[in-house]
Amino acid sequence: VVPFYRHDPESTDEWKLKPQWSNEDRDTVVNLLKSIFEDEKIAKIGHNTKYDINILKHHCNIDTKGFLWDTHLIHHLLEPRSIHKLEMVCDIEFRTGDWSEDINKFVGVGKDKKSYDNIPDEDFYQYASTDAEMTFRLMSDKLYDRLMAKLDLYKLYLEETHPVIRAISKGEFVGNKLKIGEINKLAIEYDQDLIDITARCRELTK
Repeated sequence: VVPFYRHDPESTDEWKLKPQWSNEDRDTVVNLLKSIFEDEKIAKIGHNTKYDINILKHHCNIDTKGFLWDTHLIHHLLEPRSIHKLEMVCDIEFRTGDWSEDINKFVGVGKDKKSYDNIPDEDFYQYASTDAEMTFRLMSDKLYDRLMAKLDLYKLYLEETHPVIRAISKGEFVGNKLKIGEINKLAIEYDQDLIDITARCRELTK
């Protein structure tokens, strides 16, 4: 775990966090991470890697390079009818249980779930490091051999799935431009269509 921030239960700000390092020390850490994540010769393993790519870009201005082994997508190719949440997949493969339960006591579940800055450091670090370890074990111990045994799926991953990771990641990072005028025009047209359809339905049910 690389703790850019620490939990601060006394904080009155929006986030219960305080910086771990000075700006100078933070830059040193970021540069060390850049040397890994921007090295095209180093493959990266992640679960839903497009999210991690954007987190690194947003907070550290790191452009993740190199081949991406995405355990979420690879598991989807191998087991399309199964669930793909990391904790559940690892429980099936390694009988690990759901380690996210340990942090749910701090953040809750469902629509009222709190943000992760509410989790004390030691509990959060254990959760995050388990995520990293199990993602690596899932790829190296389980999914890699299964994928290599099905060359058609490996080819599909190389030619279609892998390029899409970066395409969707970029789309989510940059966002979409909307023509508000056109949207408002369509809204008026659809509202009128709804009025006409409602009137027609009433005519038919008289």
